[in-house]
Amino acid sequence: MIVDPFELPPMALTATATATADDAPAPATTTYVGPFDREAWPARLAAHVVSPGPEPRLHGYAVAGDLARFYGAIDVTWLVLRGELPTAAERAAFDVAMVLLAPVSVGEAPAHAAGLARIAGAPPAATIAITAVGLGEQARAEREAMAAWWAWLDAPTGAVPACATVPTGARESLEAQAARRWLDGQLRSWFGADRGLPDAPLDRVACGHAILHRLGLRGPVVLETVLVWARLPAVMAEAAAVRIGDVRGYPARLPDFQYADAEGAAP
Repeated sequence: MIVDPFELPPMALTATATATADDAPAPATTTYVGPFDREAWPARLAAHVVSPGPEPRLHGYAVAGDLARFYGAIDVTWLVLRGELPTAAERAAFDVAMVLLAPVSVGEAPAHAAGLARIAGAPPAATIAITAVGLGEQARAEREAMAAWWAWLDAPTGAVPACATVPTGARESLEAQAARRWLDGQLRSWFGADRGLPDAPLDRVACGHAILHRLGLRGPVVLETVLVWARLPAVMAEAAAVRIGDVRGYPARLPDFQYADAEGAAP
């Protein structure tokens, strides 16, 4: 039995008469009036960000006449996500965050999947779709894993969460220390003296998330969109470097394996 997703009103079933050849009283037939018949629906799609037409606008800003002439990709991305253009400090901070979050190595799932798609001969559109799905899932998992770090940035008390620091046993390189200290100074200059970084060995991704936190770019849709956008070009460039059909160039025995029969004996 198919259940109507809308509450069935008393008049959902209407009776209509059907004429007969001899003008005898016709039996009534019932016509089901479904939810798409009962409701009043808008006549047009609602445009919230892009004003359609030959000269589109983004949140009211003319694309060709204004944004393309006087702004850049960082400005436009901020505009579509936030509804207004960034300040100079917001633009500079967002730019740094995108750079910090850009790398995705071939050993990570999105780039690995994109490379396999390329080997299998997937066209560019399919490879992009596979990459976007992989990056979306990575962004979701990363957002959940970084929740403790975001909570600490909201109320910086106690030890810095392990998810934000370099792995236990690893040492922060001198280059990483210098980069973290530079970013700490930048955050304080952009957002205020109390908006810097803790004196802890933070990893690169955590530093990127700290900037997004200071910028107020939070919420699943916005945060995951930013992460995917930052990483898509690098992953697709990695995939484009793979030769179509290069099965022999793929490390198929990494990690190594050995076939075994049902009794566990190797062939």
